[in-house]
Amino acid sequence: SAAGVKQLKIPDIEHFYGKTYPPTLYPESMRAPLIEHLERAKQGETCSVESPVHDMEGNELWYHSTFVPARDDQGQIEYIIVSSVNVTERRRAEIELAKSKEAAEAANRAKSEFLANMSHEIRTPMTAILGFTDILLDNISKPENVDAARTIKQNGESLIGLINDILDLSKIEAGKYEIEKGDCSAHQIIHDVTSLMRVRATAKGLPLDVQFDGPIPETIHTDPTRLRQVLINILGNAIKFTETGSVKIVTQLLNESGEQPKLQFNVTDTGIGIAEDKIEKLFSPFTQADGSTTRDFGGTGLGLSISKRLTELLGGECSVTSTIGQGSTFTVTVASGSLENVRLIHIVDNVVKAKAEQESPTVTHVSLHNLRILVAEDGPDNQRLIGYILKKAGAEITLVENGQIAFDQATTAAAAGNPFDVILMDMQMPVLDGYAATRQLRDHGYTGPIVALTAHAMSNDRQKCQAAGCDAYTTKPIDQQELIRLIAEQVGKGRNVVDGGV
Repeated sequence: SAAGVKQLKIPDIEHFYGKTYPPTLYPESMRAPLIEHLERAKQGETCSVESPVHDMEGNELWYHSTFVPARDDQGQIEYIIVSSVNVTERRRAEIELAKSKEAAEAANRAKSEFLANMSHEIRTPMTAILGFTDILLDNISKPENVDAARTIKQNGESLIGLINDILDLSKIEAGKYEIEKGDCSAHQIIHDVTSLMRVRATAKGLPLDVQFDGPIPETIHTDPTRLRQVLINILGNAIKFTETGSVKIVTQLLNESGEQPKLQFNVTDTGIGIAEDKIEKLFSPFTQADGSTTRDFGGTGLGLSISKRLTELLGGECSVTSTIGQGSTFTVTVASGSLENVRLIHIVDNVVKAKAEQESPTVTHVSLHNLRILVAEDGPDNQRLIGYILKKAGAEITLVENGQIAFDQATTAAAAGNPFDVILMDMQMPVLDGYAATRQLRDHGYTGPIVALTAHAMSNDRQKCQAAGCDAYTTKPIDQQELIRLIAEQVGKGRNVVDGGV
């Protein structure tokens, strides 16, 4: 039956799951937990257990059994009341749920591995494409050739941006997106973002106005990198979908005296607008408000989905109001953190605009003159590219195609008293990869700087490189100036390699 209640006299307990019921129903492994709970009930404890039994056909059934001691008038335990409920269907459902969860987790791991591998496979050739495009731009002068090379570079960078968006979305969905909060200047973040985006706006003949509605905190406690990413996505979209008129960003402080003050950014454009029935799916991955926008403006619709999820991670939200043909206003809020002892500052309208127009980046020349660099990289095209970059910066390089040769060359040079100044180690190579080669070098007592070079860009790749023993980490595609600066920084700990060499 599905449920039953039995009264067992104390002398009969020892025979309950053995002689009274056939041993085939309660083999020794299944009787043990029941006998254990019966013994506990004999001591006056009320307890329960779920255990399997076999029916006469050998099918496994599960019962939830409760053992309640019953006492006589003198308070002595006379009976054990055993109630059993058949919970086989629930147990089977739980087992199926566990299997489904395990399958989903396995699928998620497989997706993450696929995305990581896809990223690596795309980033590796893109390193050569973008790198050699930069070299072309340095060596051509005909306007039509320069325009063609710039077009290649722009489209290559767009492809890398798409890969970054896919990886960001994957990391957010997997709960592995890293938020690193700290005190930072909201004013400076707006300055950085608008300085970058003004180039796009100017190219379309659009003014990009910056306003501050009331005082804002001198510093806020948030992740500046992720906030910049959100604002760049929102402003980029506004500029993208606006042909005439203007784009404006207005910043204001909300709940100044409340427990959870927030900073709000309103990005308003005079663009094409969004239909009301399309707004609800605007923040869904891989969707756009209208399929025609993909044809007219390009893109996958990932940016807004990522922006919304990032603002939630930053303690805020992202929303939009819009009118077809008149424009849209995207509202982004982020938690500012406690404002206790934080000064509020008044910023005059357009002060950021003026600052952005007046400032120009200062380029510091960094030389790697006379530095000996071991480059472990298996791709012939990337070998040529990295070799060109480093030689142009003044370095003497040795190229090897796998980690085993890198280990042999590095240890041999160190033993001869002439170690390499730095090792640039690709992490994905045949024979012996960069992780294993770095670990073996460290185990061998090698103390020189090792810079990891990888096309992987998942959340734990930096930690993997550091755990292997690398001192620094950079990703493909290669940023020439960043690579040179990073190498100089590692070697320059105790040596002067900036502005003129060693």
